[in-house]
Amino acid sequence: MTYLKRHRTRRMPQSVPMPGPGQVPDSAGGFAWAVDDWTRLRRILVLGSEGGSHHASEWTLARENAAAVERCLASDGPRTVAETVRVSREGRAPANDPAILALAMAAGLGDEPTRRAALEALSEVCRTGTHIVRFAQLVEAFCGAAQPVDGPACPAVEYRPREGVSDL
Repeated sequence: MTYLKRHRTRRMPQSVPMPGPGQVPDSAGGFAWAVDDWTRLRRILVLGSEGGSHHASEWTLARENAAAVERCLASDGPRTVAETVRVSREGRAPANDPAILALAMAAGLGDEPTRRAALEALSEVCRTGTHIVRFAQLVEAFCGAAQPVDGPACPAVEYRPREGVSDL
């Protein structure tokens, strides 16, 4: 018999928090260190929520991520837009969809300076016609009506069939 298999001082079950402050319950019944909304925003922009995670379904993770983006927008909308642009421009994410979503949330839900910043950053995040169509669909969903977006209208028409759009 190996005593290390039966008794270890460094082995803790996941259901018990480690000693020290800062741990919160996670979605798997264990504990993890809490992160602020800005750290979570960067994670969202890079990782998104497609496919969920080991412990949370895609639907649950998408809802939690959207709530975190909303909190960042409420706290400092222009900073949220700037962070979205930075992650997208640097190519840090395998897909641009989370950045498009965050930018659309800023354009559809933000205050006037945030909406202005989001529309000014549109060409930096939405670099293809498909991106522009996706952005327009999301803004419409957040606002209830399509917002006028002057510049990208013509290129978006070319890419409508890719996203199942018949009319803009």
